[in-house]
Amino acid sequence: MIKKPFRIIHDLSVLQTRAEVDAYLAEVSAYVGLPPELNAFDTIWMDNEGAPGKSLVVYARRGTAEILRDKLGIEVDSLTDKMVNSSIVYTAAGHTNHPDTGRPLRHEIAIGSKNLHALQGKALDDAIMTASTRALRRLTMQFTTLGILDESEVKASINDVVNPAAGALPAVNNTPSIFIPSMTPNNSSGKDITPEHERNQPEIIGKEQLTTHLDHTAKPEEPFLGQKSQIDAAMNQVKEKQAGAQAENASPQPDAEIAKPKRARKPKNAVSMVEPETVSTKQPASTTSEKIIAPPAPAPAQAPPVSAATTEQAPLVQSAPVPALFSGQPSPEQLAEYRKKISVYTAQLPASESMGSVAKMRAFITQTSGFAPQAMTVGQWNELLAWFEEFVARNQVKGLINYINTCLGVK
Repeated sequence: MIKKPFRIIHDLSVLQTRAEVDAYLAEVSAYVGLPPELNAFDTIWMDNEGAPGKSLVVYARRGTAEILRDKLGIEVDSLTDKMVNSSIVYTAAGHTNHPDTGRPLRHEIAIGSKNLHALQGKALDDAIMTASTRALRRLTMQFTTLGILDESEVKASINDVVNPAAGALPAVNNTPSIFIPSMTPNNSSGKDITPEHERNQPEIIGKEQLTTHLDHTAKPEEPFLGQKSQIDAAMNQVKEKQAGAQAENASPQPDAEIAKPKRARKPKNAVSMVEPETVSTKQPASTTSEKIIAPPAPAPAQAPPVSAATTEQAPLVQSAPVPALFSGQPSPEQLAEYRKKISVYTAQLPASESMGSVAKMRAFITQTSGFAPQAMTVGQWNELLAWFEEFVARNQVKGLINYINTCLGVK
């Protein structure tokens, strides 16, 4: 197999763009005989040994070592273990054969260790298997001759770093792009949507509306403009018509039913010691309609003017506001699942003096995506969660916390 020659770059921070970093990872994949589409390698920030600062280095993702072991024909000769203080140490030895003669061509030995202090049960079993896996993967990566770290070694180093993302550079930062708005404007209840040409028109008041409560026999007439002088004139005409109709159609029985006078008390007989005795008699009740016809009420109390615009807007005031829907809006079940996944990162985000952990996460999502969480679509939620998982896989949760605080300008 002829390998394409390329220059090994130990610190990829010298590359200016992410495209250059991806091109270098493709060259590494081609050099070891793996297709670049496999996405077998990635980059991570690591502390410099014996010097301050960090370097952007290449590491092999999970599963890459097993693929290379089969691709390069690596055979494991032995895998032994021993205890050194409180750590278990595995030693793996292997070789590759010559493609023509089949004889051993190269031998390699690698170790993998894990501290077992105070571990019990499943945690102890996982630590033993981790040490064994490290030994086999480090043995495999040594045959690539590139000095590439395995993912198990990267995680072991990150756990000892206080802030693995402290040296992050903007040139290679994979922040999500600003999403383009895909929803319609909010036309919820409470916003005045009356067209401008209708808003400046005078209100029209019909005489039919004005006389509805006074004279049900009056015929509706043509509407007129609602100036104050015309309204007063119309009210006087209605008042005169009402008085004339009541005088012509007056009858004792209907009038008595409409307005019944109160029953007067029977006066007591008054006896005077000076004047001759007089006895009061019951006065006959008059049947004329003059005493029982109520005077006409004032015009404003009979029929207050009602404008057409008020009648038409009344149902809008009584109706309950309906929340606006937008394209791609997640269902309540999907939104609950998204919030559950985000809460895993929010629970590890410490509160600042001016902001709580929930407020910080909401502000970071809004600043990063350009939308509030309740206004994001299903596609935007999926892209955001994928970015969170990828960033934490590279820089761990401590790196995510530092990045959020840096973006928001808080501590």
